[in-house]
Amino acid sequence: MTPNIDTLPAEIIDAIVSRLDDDDVMKLSTTCRALRARTAHQVFHTVRFSNDPRIADAALVAVKNHGIHVKVLRFVGFAGEEDDNPDVEPALKPANRDILPPSALILFEANAALLPSLEQFSISFDHDYDYVREFDCPHGPCMFEQPESWDMVHAREAKLTMCRLWANTYKALAGNKTATGLVIENWSPRGVSTFQTPEWRAYLGRLKTLDIRITAARQAWSFTNSMTGYVKDIAKMQGLFFEHLNTVQTLKISIRPEIPFGMHGTHHIPLPIKPTGRMPALQHLELSNLFISADLAAFILSYKTQLRTVTLHNAQSAAAEYGECASQPLPWSAFFDALSLGLGEDESSFTLTQLTVTSPAPLSETEAKSGRINYKTERAAIKQVRAELRADSRRCLFGYGDLHGYHGYFAHDVKTNQQSAIEGVDQAAWDRLVAKLDAKRGYVVASKAVVVEAGGEENDTAWGGSDMPVSGLKTTTKKGRGAGSGKGSAASSVEGGGGDSAEASKAGPAEAGTTVDVPIRITRRRRGQADDAQRDQPRRSDRIAKMRGQDSV
Repeated sequence: MTPNIDTLPAEIIDAIVSRLDDDDVMKLSTTCRALRARTAHQVFHTVRFSNDPRIADAALVAVKNHGIHVKVLRFVGFAGEEDDNPDVEPALKPANRDILPPSALILFEANAALLPSLEQFSISFDHDYDYVREFDCPHGPCMFEQPESWDMVHAREAKLTMCRLWANTYKALAGNKTATGLVIENWSPRGVSTFQTPEWRAYLGRLKTLDIRITAARQAWSFTNSMTGYVKDIAKMQGLFFEHLNTVQTLKISIRPEIPFGMHGTHHIPLPIKPTGRMPALQHLELSNLFISADLAAFILSYKTQLRTVTLHNAQSAAAEYGECASQPLPWSAFFDALSLGLGEDESSFTLTQLTVTSPAPLSETEAKSGRINYKTERAAIKQVRAELRADSRRCLFGYGDLHGYHGYFAHDVKTNQQSAIEGVDQAAWDRLVAKLDAKRGYVVASKAVVVEAGGEENDTAWGGSDMPVSGLKTTTKKGRGAGSGKGSAASSVEGGGGDSAEASKAGPAEAGTTVDVPIRITRRRRGQADDAQRDQPRRSDRIAKMRGQDSV
């Protein structure tokens, strides 16, 4: 007699289910009651709902039946131009999409009896500014042109359904007293009236994890970082969020990789977090797509007696030879030396147990644009650098670049990358910092490094992703290879022993399990959209080389 799959031990079934994608797990759970019970903790790990009453009702039914398995509630709000367009017939307009249905309000409340295992809320709004073609449309990127007062915020909410939906959603979320994690997937840096209320500030004071992924838009050939209102609204995040995080332990901030934040200057977005000491429980900091700066070093050092892990994804220095926009940029060597000096000689004066830096640093224009390396045409010094990267696991590359002076998007500076790699000044500063951390008991240099291999498939860069948009690069993880492995990227990590590092390396609740298959309309990026800026950016090194009568590097 052939045994049934549901008669297998639970460990074997879990191993099988772990190798299936979300759709297959969902299908498997519908085959019989026994398998549904075995897979319920994955199928109902994340439940999605929206301001559509039908979707919210279906999600509430799922929660009532399987609430003990739900770890994450993900809300997706829908509102757009058609809600406020006078040319659309009233009979065809969606009704009251700014008002949350009763079932959605119950889910936002998420009392302990209904959702005893809930850990995190994820908030997203289905509105893509890039797809609004009218330049004067209030729903498009033009809404970021000018700074606004709170009176203007209230006026905008009275006029636009989308803005009222923002306010009502955050108001409902502020009433939640159970979940301690919050992810805002595409936070629009515009004011929301709810952010002024005591209820919102009290809600922030209950959080232990906050992950903000800042949205951006492209208008013609430039991005929203060229708009005054956009930059100033991001600077207000300190007062809107970070001043009230009394219990937060993990803070994550990311932005689109085309417009890294963290630096002052033309088109630049300053670091939104300040060293005010208003986050007394902060232990883990993760920033994605940023420029290093003196402000960043000051922030890390201001929390050196409580920070355990610091992760800098897609970090770049704006101290480039052909930098056009940055004001007072900081080289990598100065950044590392500032951290070494600020940590002090006494190993008990800081609590850092893991420092991770990923910094793509292409060594040729071809590598920067396509990810391919032509070894035959490279100088002997560059070949030597690549050989050292392959041979030494502690050898790293640290990238340089700046924003384009007119369009405002990021561009690698290959010339400075080469100079840094050959001279080794940044490497020496990194080694000094590593030595200081190694001296603290239990510290070792990680044996794993992110390796960018030339000629692979294109890396799909998410907004909080781990690589600058360089087409043709494939990111893999290998043991015993040097950071960057001579392929144009640095992934340097200093890790500490014990449970702190293990805790920091665990995937967050939103990264595990599957989602309930409730029909939700999701706007997907147009094919090739992530690489438009990289493909269109001018080859500055070529231009300057021609002016000098030289061949490009």
